[in-house]
Amino acid sequence: MSYLGIDVSELKLRCTLLLGPKNDKCKRKVVANNRQGVYELIRWCAKHGLSSDQVHGVMDGTGLYHEQSATTLHDTGATVSLVNPENVHDFGQTRDMRSRTDGLDSLALARYGVAAQPPTWQPSPAHVRALRDLVAQWEALSEDRTRSLNRLKKADASAALALVESSISNSLCFYDGEMARLERAIDDHIDHHSDLQEDAALLAMIPGTCMNRSPSRENC
Repeated sequence: MSYLGIDVSELKLRCTLLLGPKNDKCKRKVVANNRQGVYELIRWCAKHGLSSDQVHGVMDGTGLYHEQSATTLHDTGATVSLVNPENVHDFGQTRDMRSRTDGLDSLALARYGVAAQPPTWQPSPAHVRALRDLVAQWEALSEDRTRSLNRLKKADASAALALVESSISNSLCFYDGEMARLERAIDDHIDHHSDLQEDAALLAMIPGTCMNRSPSRENC
């Protein structure tokens, strides 16, 4: 198994691959932080004689930008570990790896993988991720709708132009329509996956969620 340290940022994956029987050689690569970037990374590993199942990717699991790449890397057949960056930092300090350059961060991640043998990470099943994405989109629309509703109240109070009020009302109708469409999709998704029933029951207990919300405005 060869360890691949992956330093994750919003747009880039800065990577260090350890090679050799003693992991004493390294190669570096920078790719985009998206699915195509991960596929490019796997092809690059293949050029160094490694199939995906011979690669163990190690990345910070506490940030905002790792999930898609970690999931894609896992789906290629690679082993993935998400680690606490504080542990990696402490490890680097003990190895006198004090620099904060991107290359050294990914090197520290790779070497930490060799030394600590961190546990393997498994992504949530695809149907669970799909439900999460649907709910997240509903929540984003709900927040936008609340802001528009507040603007409409202010417009009413300040005697704003009729065109302004009409525009805001049209926006509210759009949000209601999209939220209703997502609610139907969420219901259908849950109906097709019995193991999601418990999640649905929990959502239904929380006021204002996609499983427990007020009816749409009647004038839309």
